[in-house]
Amino acid sequence: MSEPTDTVTIVIHPSGTDADDLTVADAMQQVLDTFALISRAEVTDPSTDTSVVWRLKRASTNSPFTVEATPVSSNPEVPVSRQAINAMLSFQEGIHSVLHATSKPRWMDRESEITLKRILTRNVNGIARTDIFSAYQNTLTSIDHRSARRAQNYLDVLAAEEALKIEDLTRKEYGSIEGHVTDATTWHGRPAFRMRARLSGKELICTLTESAASTIGDEHNWSEVFKRQRVLVSGVCHYNSTGLIVRVEVDEITSIKPKDVSISDLRNPDFTLGRRPSEHLRLIWGDENG
Repeated sequence: MSEPTDTVTIVIHPSGTDADDLTVADAMQQVLDTFALISRAEVTDPSTDTSVVWRLKRASTNSPFTVEATPVSSNPEVPVSRQAINAMLSFQEGIHSVLHATSKPRWMDRESEITLKRILTRNVNGIARTDIFSAYQNTLTSIDHRSARRAQNYLDVLAAEEALKIEDLTRKEYGSIEGHVTDATTWHGRPAFRMRARLSGKELICTLTESAASTIGDEHNWSEVFKRQRVLVSGVCHYNSTGLIVRVEVDEITSIKPKDVSISDLRNPDFTLGRRPSEHLRLIWGDENG
């Protein structure tokens, strides 16, 4: 009887030269998590809803710890050899891309990523190398200390980038804010600009509603007109948990062109409505207590 060509072999190498460094829990859980990931990479046939079940063929507790498994169908009437081979191909390509910090496979959801992180952690602490061999493709995927560290760092970077995309928008209300435009940009495909708020000094993103964009004109023109300009924007203001405005959905924008005022004007009681020049300036800049 010929050997099955879809056999998967997992070999767990202990750290150092002492096999006693490898615990039963680490070795067994490494195997279980690896097959869990292979199953996550599997594309189930929607017409049959048949999945691959990995059956233990051989296990050896001699160092290095080795497990061989062959695929069987969850439905005895439907063969899954090709499905198992495709699952292994998808698994190995996906793991390779993470280990080399190039991309994360589409099949790797949050639960799969948590499983992979457990595998990587064991490969940094207690396991020297995890080898996953596919007999059909005659390909080997190896996870050692170095590649595990690189993959951990890569997943951390991806998580940080994803966190930056999640806005802290605790509350919102209609209002106006004044500041200087610092850059013309886009926000999720919509025309937008960055503005430094005058009072807080914080930079925020201003997205343009369809009506505002059509009123202002195309991006090239309005970027030339408003960049570095002092403006007053009105629209839906989104606040974070600390009470700062972080984004404005702008439906109206007004360019503020300061009027030249001489010191003699400030000394004119009619111009300042009876306020002293210092009081008038504080009021203009919104610093009544300064």
